[in-house]
Amino acid sequence: MFTSTGVTHGDLRAKGRKLVRRDGKQVLLIAAEGRLFAIANRCPHEGYPLSEGSLGAGCVLTCNWHNWKFDLATGEVLVGSDPVRTYPVQDRGGEIFIDLADPPAETRRRHALSGLEAAVADNDASRMAREMARLERAGFDAKEAVAHAVATRNDLLEDGTTHAYAAAADWLALADRAPSPQARLAALMEPIGHIAWDTQSAERFPYESELAKWDAVALVAAVENENEGAALAQIRGGLNSGIPHHEILSALGEAALAHYADFGHSAIYTFKARQLIERLGADVAEPILFALARSIILATREDHIPEFRAYASALAAWDGSGNTPARAEDFYGLSIDAILKRALQSSGRPPRELYDALLGAAAWNQLHFETAFQEAVDNPLADNVNWLD
Repeated sequence: MFTSTGVTHGDLRAKGRKLVRRDGKQVLLIAAEGRLFAIANRCPHEGYPLSEGSLGAGCVLTCNWHNWKFDLATGEVLVGSDPVRTYPVQDRGGEIFIDLADPPAETRRRHALSGLEAAVADNDASRMAREMARLERAGFDAKEAVAHAVATRNDLLEDGTTHAYAAAADWLALADRAPSPQARLAALMEPIGHIAWDTQSAERFPYESELAKWDAVALVAAVENENEGAALAQIRGGLNSGIPHHEILSALGEAALAHYADFGHSAIYTFKARQLIERLGADVAEPILFALARSIILATREDHIPEFRAYASALAAWDGSGNTPARAEDFYGLSIDAILKRALQSSGRPPRELYDALLGAAAWNQLHFETAFQEAVDNPLADNVNWLD
């Protein structure tokens, strides 16, 4: 719906530009090269007034704060990253009218997600934040931006799941209890920024598209045999036949725990994958499960090296019969083999009790680690460890 600006065409031609305020919006009117233009006055970069910009040949307006340049006819950004909004403008009997109506919400959503894709590809954090704010302003939940980043960047993760996915569920949880809209967007920015970092300048590593009838045993076997195509076929078949994601994750968890894989990251990633799917919804189940399967298949299996060779036998011996109470101090200073044997003595105790004891021992080890040991360069290879080990 067109509304009068109160500006005459003659006055605009004489002055070249005129700022009008309507319905809480600042609109810059420009007459140049025999044409009329109406654009948002705030530069989409940092909000500086385009009314202070420089007009160049070809109806290009430059924001003088950071040299962003815009095509007045289309709003297209020629230097910079975000386009500026344009408004339909008409000359009615010598008076300037503009249409301030917002585009449909779905159009604004598409534009925001498209801009987000470009921002993630460029690892442009400030634009990611702006596009997420635009998404929310259009009436959508900015969590959708996280899901969109997962869906569009997933096959750029050469080794599958990274810390970006593992931490995402916790950032989403923080966003849900953020004290302000700004803090909420800041929390949601973290997983998107991490995905951008992990995929920056990467090439695509497509996931195979085969489909197989769901069989949990076959999925575990495919992972064990490091056969990504077969594993993905099982996951795709399971999802297509309505198998709940947590059932598929149970099989992947079994595969992850068959080895001391990637220093425990495979187990952590499996646990966090379930939380992330539950927070973002079923639409992200396939990409997250695919990335998880790839990461477990490619994971190092430390139980094949001397330091962790006792893992497999300890796992096989875990029968739930050990009833010795577990305390953190029981594990202080023990070797890996000794820790596994001591854990078996508490295999029948409540899992949280043993977990807390091991976590307490790990904290004690970190607090007592001698940093000079880490920095030594003339120790035997077996001593080549740091505080994380």
